[in-house]
Amino acid sequence: MIADLRGYTRYSGGFGDEAAAQIAVRFAAIADAVARDSGGELVEMRGDEALLVYVSARAAIEGAVELQRRCRGPDGILLPVGIGIDAGEPVAVDQGYRGSALNLAARLCSMAAPGQILASETTVGLAGLLDGLSPRELRPVRLKGIDRQVRPFEIEPTTPLPPLPSTPQAPPPPRRQRPAVDRRLIVLAMALLLLAALAAAVLIGRDGDDASGTGGPAIAAGSVVGIDPATGAVKHVVRVDLGSDPVTLAYGEGALWTFTTGQDIVQIDPSTGKVERSLGIGVPVTDIAAAAGAVWIASPSTASVLRLDPLESTPKPIPLGLPPGGGEYGAYGLALSTGKLWVAAGYNNGLLWIDTANDTVAHGTDPKLQFQSFYEAATTSTAVWVSENSDISSATKVSPSDGTVVDGPVTLVKSQLPGPQDDLTADDTSVWYVHPHTDSAYRIDPSSPARLINTVRVGRAPTGVALDAQGRAWVTNSGSGTVMMIDPESNTIVRTVRVGHAPPGIVFGGGLLWVAVQ
Repeated sequence: MIADLRGYTRYSGGFGDEAAAQIAVRFAAIADAVARDSGGELVEMRGDEALLVYVSARAAIEGAVELQRRCRGPDGILLPVGIGIDAGEPVAVDQGYRGSALNLAARLCSMAAPGQILASETTVGLAGLLDGLSPRELRPVRLKGIDRQVRPFEIEPTTPLPPLPSTPQAPPPPRRQRPAVDRRLIVLAMALLLLAALAAAVLIGRDGDDASGTGGPAIAAGSVVGIDPATGAVKHVVRVDLGSDPVTLAYGEGALWTFTTGQDIVQIDPSTGKVERSLGIGVPVTDIAAAAGAVWIASPSTASVLRLDPLESTPKPIPLGLPPGGGEYGAYGLALSTGKLWVAAGYNNGLLWIDTANDTVAHGTDPKLQFQSFYEAATTSTAVWVSENSDISSATKVSPSDGTVVDGPVTLVKSQLPGPQDDLTADDTSVWYVHPHTDSAYRIDPSSPARLINTVRVGRAPTGVALDAQGRAWVTNSGSGTVMMIDPESNTIVRTVRVGHAPPGIVFGGGLLWVAVQ
């Protein structure tokens, strides 16, 4: 069993190494106590990761549940834990154990969402029936370094565990005193800036919208661009005939995914920046998601969500019918949480979810969700967010377990442009929403009661927003051909990357920001 603290690096960066080390020490103590109490052994700690071994698959699963319970309890830790378990015959070495069972456990641990326990099929088969536990079979997945298809099982106790801990936000850095500056130097600097602005205007007038990103190649319309969030440099320019209708992107199942106006699903290798294949599906698409062993496709022209198997060489789209009264106008926005695909069903006022293990569809029936037009959805480890874009743009927080309203709606702006032109993204510390009519990004505090805390002026017609690994929001501005980074501490624009043309969609994955340029 391998257990890993989630958000440890970000916590360390926000609160310092000493505070993070205290959490790691506390985590090690809990893991050691759980191992001893459940018949196992804590073999080693590797930073924020614990390796435990058991001689019984059943004891390992029970130990994993108990570890989750204690880490979330009153004497637990501030960060959530993900756990992966596999059974096999490892090789004993001086420092512990090595072997394929540890490799698969590590991959399952990396795949697990915060607070989730994933066990291999072998482990669940050896453990047999367990009182108080319900293993839920998930779809087969491809895992790095493993040459066979893996079918994980999510371990869910019938008695709910305590809620996941809420990671505190780091305080803003102290403001540094500005040194005194000679006024003559300020005048000189302003003159130089004016000259630079005039020169830039001349260059833009010559080059049009094909200006490159920082240190990157020229970007043509009909491209997917990979941008390094640390430097703003363009690392990949992938030529794809995206067409003219706005597209989105998804990262998952080992690849980058997008679609075209010509009704093709495009798979891109994120490491090489090359198109791996293009699959015709025969219907127009508004959104795409990839996880849980599948690629999920939203299409308003059909009363269904389409599912593709990424492992098949020529997968056939499987339609999952949406129920009347919630899905007759089809799907617009998609978002994945543990075990569920959430569907924002546009004009028909519906919020639906699909069980990703068995393809069953459920419809949100909370009266507070009625008479809304949901076009976008986003998920965190503890909540689902849906945005309404009709006369008033707003965001509503719902429970990931049953779709009931937790907070909201949080009113953002009067909307004069209804329909799926807005975008929404979220993590456990903030929710970001952009709307092309206002040229602004809106930041919501997700803690209850949820509320709007900042409005940041960005470029013209923002239509895409994504969060990088550091929790920084990146916005694509379709009207000005730019991608902008918002600093989460100051809520100001601190970096602008010019990609030209109209970039409607953005996603973070594989260490890069991926932007569609149309």
